[in-house]
Amino acid sequence: MPQIAVIDIGSNSIRMQISEILGKSYKIVEDYKEILRIGDEVFLRGEFSDRAVDDILNVLKKIKSLIDGKNVDITRVVATAAFREAKNGYIVADKIEKEVGLKVEIISGKDEAYFNYLSAAANFQLSKSNAIVVDIGGGSAEICITDNGNLKNAITTNLGCSKLTKMFIKHTPPLIDEVLKMKKYISGQLKHYEINKDIALIICSGGTMYNVSEIYYKEKSKEDTAIKYVDRKFLKKLISMMEMKKIDIIKNINGIEAQRADIMLAAMLFIDILLEKTRLSGFYTLRAGLRTGLTIDTMNKMGFELPFQNGDDVRFSRLIEIGNKFSFEEDHARQVNFLVNKLFELLKDRLQLNEKYRKILEGAAILHDIGNYISYSSHHKHSYYLIKNSELLGYTPEEMEIIANVARYHRRSLPKVNHEPYNNMGTDQKAIIRKLAGLLRLADGLDRSHNMLVHDILINENNDVLQIKPISDMDIYIEIEGANSKKELLEEELGKKIIIT
Repeated sequence: MPQIAVIDIGSNSIRMQISEILGKSYKIVEDYKEILRIGDEVFLRGEFSDRAVDDILNVLKKIKSLIDGKNVDITRVVATAAFREAKNGYIVADKIEKEVGLKVEIISGKDEAYFNYLSAAANFQLSKSNAIVVDIGGGSAEICITDNGNLKNAITTNLGCSKLTKMFIKHTPPLIDEVLKMKKYISGQLKHYEINKDIALIICSGGTMYNVSEIYYKEKSKEDTAIKYVDRKFLKKLISMMEMKKIDIIKNINGIEAQRADIMLAAMLFIDILLEKTRLSGFYTLRAGLRTGLTIDTMNKMGFELPFQNGDDVRFSRLIEIGNKFSFEEDHARQVNFLVNKLFELLKDRLQLNEKYRKILEGAAILHDIGNYISYSSHHKHSYYLIKNSELLGYTPEEMEIIANVARYHRRSLPKVNHEPYNNMGTDQKAIIRKLAGLLRLADGLDRSHNMLVHDILINENNDVLQIKPISDMDIYIEIEGANSKKELLEEELGKKIIIT
């Protein structure tokens, strides 16, 4: 499979990511980060010093050796605000190409904003609301304003957190006047843009704000996720602390990256002003950012398209992407999902299932066979662990656990109390797993040949018997036989004998 390496030379750090393309998805196989505050002196002196250039070259040589050790087909290197502003930015880019063998694209602020928008669009259902996607780097901040999924405006500003800190903060802890002047400056820069209460969602990328969310999740003992939600009350509490404490104390906050401690206040004030303007009670952070957008853009240029780009629901698209990572049969997965949705619609009242379980069933249906990636004979068990350790967009940790259990029981043994993952679930959750797994087993049986022959399902209830009639224009003997062999669990949950003809 082709491999792509992307390198982001930012004002605060240099990051590299290598991804392997897997059809409609990609898998990260190498990730490297080194915090290198190359923007600090550019914002003070207007150019890179010889020492800064040597630091950049040394880091990129290490990264180049990592790339050379992989089977990489395309490498893209982008540099952002520090290179855009440095008088010798293009000279340094040429030096990198000559000495390291990496060609550097010094991208515009609007290109940088677009890559961050792509990353957000891959992880949030932007079509359902107006949103702001903001990436706060060291030297600049890029803002994308979306209107029901459409990119309305891509803005680059000089509101990078390193730059703001250098401009305004001269003391530790900062003086009240320094903080007030910074806030006034940020508000003044933002007043020209349409940032108001029509915005329903603020999404932050960039390492500094993501670190804020890590601090929040550690304080609340929340499970780590790629997408995090941070309450504004916590943000304001952290801002107050950083306004009053010396930097040495701030560096000891649980979860903080010490090398970002001095610039975090500026980034948080920026986001708090956005929250004030939009009257929102919190914001999301995204572990992915420019590198993700750059990877997607590179894949697009190679002729690959990710599922979210063809108009599918983003949550559903992520399921298809995960399936592709594990080389699943997409047509079979989609057919089982189609059939299980039919069964859910026909039987949800009898099983006392409300609509919220439809999306859980969908997740299990799409991913039920991904364990084949490891071994066919026990693939149902492997599916459980692969699902459990994947990042399913739009599902809570509890829902992911249910999905993994339902997929685990799509074949072979029925749920048993000596099965540890199942036994660890609560009584109500166990009941849901049995009902959903019963539906999934039957739907999987109705595509036993993997030829997608059944295009509808009819049912007829007669006393203690439920008749299920799959509709097809073809001979579906194998499908009927497959469904009959997997109906036992659903019969138990319905309290009825099932006849499939």
